[in-house]
Amino acid sequence: MTTGLLFKGPLKQPWLNAAVNIIMLAFSVLTLYALLLTSIDDIGKLTHYQISEFTINYQGGFVRRGLLGEILLRFCTYTGCSPIPIIFTLCWGCFIFVTVFLLYVFYKHRICWWIIPTSYIIGASYINLIRKDFIVISLFILALYLYRNSRWSAAARLVCLCVITALTILIYEGMAFLILPIVAWITFADDTIRVNLWFRAASLYIPLVAMAACSVYTGDAVTAQAIHDSWQPWTGEIIGPYMSQSLWALRWSIYDSLTTNQSILLAVCSHQPTSTIVYRILIWVILLYMGARYISSMSLGRRSDLEDDNAHAAALFIFIFICMTPLWLGLSCDFGRLSMQLFAITFISNHYLPSSIVPRCIVDNLTLLNYKIDKLIPSTPFITLLLLFTGISPCLFNIESLWDWSVINSLFEYFHTKWLLFHPQ
Repeated sequence: MTTGLLFKGPLKQPWLNAAVNIIMLAFSVLTLYALLLTSIDDIGKLTHYQISEFTINYQGGFVRRGLLGEILLRFCTYTGCSPIPIIFTLCWGCFIFVTVFLLYVFYKHRICWWIIPTSYIIGASYINLIRKDFIVISLFILALYLYRNSRWSAAARLVCLCVITALTILIYEGMAFLILPIVAWITFADDTIRVNLWFRAASLYIPLVAMAACSVYTGDAVTAQAIHDSWQPWTGEIIGPYMSQSLWALRWSIYDSLTTNQSILLAVCSHQPTSTIVYRILIWVILLYMGARYISSMSLGRRSDLEDDNAHAAALFIFIFICMTPLWLGLSCDFGRLSMQLFAITFISNHYLPSSIVPRCIVDNLTLLNYKIDKLIPSTPFITLLLLFTGISPCLFNIESLWDWSVINSLFEYFHTKWLLFHPQ
């Protein structure tokens, strides 16, 4: 597995494949190193999102994102265990699981692994790994695994899928924009589910209610204060004397959220620099191009055999991208996290969902469109160059981020800094 995945490549020249593999391996080591350092640093920032997001619970009443915090509070209260090592272990454990699973998926489908450590997926999260992203992605993998591989009845598998999706939404409602559309697609389009339409609709009602509840009960000042007070036994360890950023965000209105996240509409209205708008549009174009072409263009086998698989993944990618529109436009400013979630959920869904779930007309049209695009731009070398020389920033909206967060610049900055450290001017 390791030899086939790490030392081969989609480029025609073997020496180029070897060179890019070495660069990506070096970048992977650097990313893991940065992950560890920043995780250790983040775990002690009591008022920042990195740790305070885990404090949200139901002690002030039902509120969005409160399920995991409620479980954590009750477990720590009953056992006396500190929440900090639990959070650290949970985040790192889920990160490792998702990373290994993505490597397995790429190996299984004979796809080049180069995109995984870049800022388009895993590399986008290393400055804030102590978050809920990989926890909810792990739950989504579990849901799809039980749905596809368990020996339960079709009805039981469908209910299990919807229940785990609901739990995922109660932990982090933002993921609903990605996984809820996929679950809805499965519910109504998978012809392997031998249940009637009414049962399908009733099953999907479970995560829909969870999302509706999170949209209505977003929190307020009283709720935030009650949650803060509930963690008093861990003052100085998981909470500080002042309200944390995550709890403070429970007070936000929709306008506050759009303002804080620099909504693209408000950016236009407030006459922000043109580059902030251009960067977002350019990133969307790059994401859509790579998502629609990656599987067949970066294949380690015969690309002609993967065109249907590529079209299947491209359809899922574009579908999820469109469903994420509210997040792209202003409900989130974390471009790096959104990109990581988009690619990860697409590759995971493509691995588990049957090919028949995408209508044949969509597959044929996407295949034809990709063929025409490839006539203009040779996709394999172009995507390789994009992976090496462009990147996506975590949350800043400027055109310079394309270079700043690239693989080549990250390696250059790291080794240049080390050189200056031992060779001062």
